[in-house]
Amino acid sequence: MFGLFQRTRAQTAPQKRTVLRLEALEWRDVPDGAPGDPTSPPTVPNAAPIIVTFAAAEIANGLFQISGSVADEHPSGLVITFGGATSANGLTVTTAADGTFSRTIQFRVDGSDEGILTAIAVDDHNLTSQTVQMFVAPTA
Repeated sequence: MFGLFQRTRAQTAPQKRTVLRLEALEWRDVPDGAPGDPTSPPTVPNAAPIIVTFAAAEIANGLFQISGSVADEHPSGLVITFGGATSANGLTVTTAADGTFSRTIQFRVDGSDEGILTAIAVDDHNLTSQTVQMFVAPTA
């Protein structure tokens, strides 16, 4: 009787197991860029550009070299617009990769261009810088 009812084992598919491992996370609190730190550094929000230097030097009769530099997250290609009660009103220049700019402008020497020259920078998010100004007095 025992031979007739022999127990057979059914074949089953292999089972997979998952192992959960806990680790301390204190070292992940502050992203510092250390090797092995999986957190990314914080992103810096876009801020308005700042014109940090601005100069106007007369290089010949009424011919001025206007120069300066702009600090911004992406200083390349910013548009600097000149204004004031001078012939430079509405003229523009684009910054170089390092944020510097330079433009030569011919002012009238009859006294009508004597006054305040202004400049303002606009970044790619349409944020504007402070307005910088300089007095120019073209000579004949």
